[in-house]
Amino acid sequence: NKIKVVYPGINQQLFKPDLSIDALRAIRNRYSLPAEFLLSINTIEPRKNYEKVIEAFEQLKDPVPLILGGKKGWNYRAIFKRIKRSPRRRLIRYIGYVPEEDKPYLIKLSRAIITPSVFEGFGFPTLEGLAVGTPVLTSNVTSLPEVVRDGALLVNPHNSEEIALGMQALLTDDELRSRLIAK
Repeated sequence: NKIKVVYPGINQQLFKPDLSIDALRAIRNRYSLPAEFLLSINTIEPRKNYEKVIEAFEQLKDPVPLILGGKKGWNYRAIFKRIKRSPRRRLIRYIGYVPEEDKPYLIKLSRAIITPSVFEGFGFPTLEGLAVGTPVLTSNVTSLPEVVRDGALLVNPHNSEEIALGMQALLTDDELRSRLIAK
């Protein structure tokens, strides 16, 4: 009787599709965000697959900026070294830890949220992207397919070409974006 099961979920008062235009504008200004960008918001650590995200980003034809947000986790230095070596380093920006109350607005403002983790216990950023109506690209492994079902673009997290094709599709295929947002 003293045990209760609490299932993972998100704050639906915070993460919802109809966010205030004024609040969206304020967040865009606070973080100096461009008109279009891809967002990856997670702890900066190897299992979140940032090195493959950067490798995929380098393959895009006409990239928009890639914004990375999240606290620094274990072995984060290798990821920042990878960014410094990138020929597209000027288009990659780390905005640091993002407070929970800012996350829905950042996600909503982005063209897509990119979360192809190699291991995930649940995958809150993917669920948060779905909740605000932003297309999601995520991994086809671990818990992520179960979390997103058919509401996201699933890719092999070990294949940077597949990640790049998914990113490109979410940047250019408005029909795909609309289908994912509807789901």
